[in-house]
Amino acid sequence: MSHPNDPAHPAFYRKQHQNQFIQSLVYALRGKHLIVPDYQRARVWTREQSEKWCGYVLSGAPLPSVMIREVNALDGSIRDELVDGQQRLAAIVNWLDGKIAAETWDGRRVTREHISARRMLRLTIPVVAFPVGTSREDAITAYLAVNSGGTPHTADELARVRRMLGGASSDGDEGGTS
Repeated sequence: MSHPNDPAHPAFYRKQHQNQFIQSLVYALRGKHLIVPDYQRARVWTREQSEKWCGYVLSGAPLPSVMIREVNALDGSIRDELVDGQQRLAAIVNWLDGKIAAETWDGRRVTREHISARRMLRLTIPVVAFPVGTSREDAITAYLAVNSGGTPHTADELARVRRMLGGASSDGDEGGTS
């Protein structure tokens, strides 16, 4: 079977790319209309990871996509299954619930007391939606493709790039390798 991100794979052509307000995803998750499937791992992000993610979201920077599959529920309704993005959405919910602060790139801690929740909820996040009829096998294959094979940055690598912030030029790209 070909990979779901391969143009030869049937699921590739059925993906719908769209932006959704974070508000709609949070409400769907809280209302159990967006279900977390059994192949998702438990919530594993640390508090620090969640706070940094929320700071990034509030910065208005481009966000990575969330993957959703439409499934037929036992009651005949259509529900959305969260194929990828649980850690990121859970962090946002925790910030909205006041359980964590958001940590900005410069180390400031921002809570719901500092910023209206509407600012977070009105931001959009890209969504890749697999329509009804996309198999569980295709969803799991996509999950595995997105969540395996990468090489995490070491603490030293991240520290090196953070040091570059202090010397970054505001008038252009002077970086690169030789």
